[in-house]
Amino acid sequence: MLVLLLFLAGLALLFFELFVPGGILGTLGIVCVGASIFFAFKNYQEIAMMVLAGELLALGIGVVIGVRIFPHTPIARRLTLTREFAVQEGFTSASSESDTYVGKEGTALTTLRPAGIALIEGKRINVVTDGEFIERNARVRVSEVEGSRIVVHAISKEEDQAQA
Repeated sequence: MLVLLLFLAGLALLFFELFVPGGILGTLGIVCVGASIFFAFKNYQEIAMMVLAGELLALGIGVVIGVRIFPHTPIARRLTLTREFAVQEGFTSASSESDTYVGKEGTALTTLRPAGIALIEGKRINVVTDGEFIERNARVRVSEVEGSRIVVHAISKEEDQAQA
């Protein structure tokens, strides 16, 4: 009886975690399900494997319901973003304007260890390096852009003299 009560309490707590997110109810639910397995093996050794198989079957059914059916419920529709943000409405991603920085040169306004701020084309931009430390006021060049991540490397004195 205790095994069944713990298991049902665990399922109920996991269900309520959907409506009151935060992790506490979900954690308690997992502990209750685990305790039901523990007490099943401790008190009912002859049927413990059947209890475990039943709980695994219930878990499988819950996963199938969660993946197949839940996204189509009114609750899931309220939890997910369905609106599209079009460029025509004025929405743009950071990468569309950041891509223009590849190959541009600037100055490190802060010590890049490996992240910091650089002045490129008169704009203060958050940048990162490939792991190297670059001193403040050093010349830098943008080597790549990945989404909103702008990667720079230091321009050596030889490179700087070759360009001059």
